[in-house]
Amino acid sequence: KFADFTLKKAKLYREKLRIWRLLNKVSLSGHTAVSWAATHANADALEMLLSRGGTVGYNAPLLHLSATYIQQSYR
Repeated sequence: KFADFTLKKAKLYREKLRIWRLLNKVSLSGHTAVSWAATHANADALEMLLSRGGTVGYNAPLLHLSATYIQQSYR
C-alpha cells in the first residue's frame, strides 16, 4: 500500500512539474503564456495561468543563464 501511495504521489509531482515547465516556456520572441494572454486581453486565461503557477517574465533558469552570459562577457 505504501509503495502504491508513493508511486501515485511521484506521478502527481511529475505531472505538476511538466505543467509548470509548459506554463513557463519562453517563445523565441520572449513571450510566456501569461504575457501572450495579457497581450490579447484574455482575462480568464490570464487568471487561470497565474493561479496555476505561470510567470509574467523570464523564469529563473533563463535569468541565471543571462546573468552568467553577462558576467562572462565582462571578464
